[in-house]
Amino acid sequence: MEHSLEVVQDPAGTIATIEQKALRLSALLREIDNHPAPLSPQASQQLDQILEQLCSRVHATHALIRQATSARSDESQLEESRKAAASPAG
Repeated sequence: MEHSLEVVQDPAGTIATIEQKALRLSALLREIDNHPAPLSPQASQQLDQILEQLCSRVHATHALIRQATSARSDESQLEESRKAAASPAG
């Protein structure tokens, strides 16, 4: 699970990599949109499945990131409240 460590150790690098690959995928899909070619029913079904899987993965990752961000925000607010309660009134 080397990738997991990379995400934790270098989140900015991970984001940059995802952005590069997303741009490449977007360009490829745009090319398909601009120059549609007839596909066999099997190839069309395969492409649909791939796009559905990708969409599901993107939605799941997005939800997990929002959940983690919300949890960090809640932890920060709790920590600030504890600090305020522990400090003597001035």
